[in-house]
Amino acid sequence: MERGQSLNALSQEKIFSLYSSLKQRSCHKSCELVRVYLLHRFPHSPASQALAREQRLQKPLEASGGHLTLREAYYILGVPKGADASTVRSAHRQLTKKLHPDRPEGSVYLTTQLNLARDLLLKKAV
Repeated sequence: MERGQSLNALSQEKIFSLYSSLKQRSCHKSCELVRVYLLHRFPHSPASQALAREQRLQKPLEASGGHLTLREAYYILGVPKGADASTVRSAHRQLTKKLHPDRPEGSVYLTTQLNLARDLLLKKAV
């Protein structure tokens, strides 16, 4: 696998190998992003189903120590800088529907990041 190569250009086996490598090195953020990508791209494969089951059994990962910058929070929710509380809540709701851990492609880690971003931006909006 070459550095900078698109995930779309990789086979399922190579992406799963990347996931395993990231997991061994405890690269939680990257590992979780690759896992969610695998579930979206290959939702019915046995490997994806195993990842979904594994994730549901895991304890929640700590989201970067619970610390986000305002810039990260805006980026995570995809809202413009200075967004009002209504916009923040709406973006959070939409993303949570897609990434909730109860969904096969959902993620405790990503949902935790969404919640941290929402909370930070709502505190700022007050």
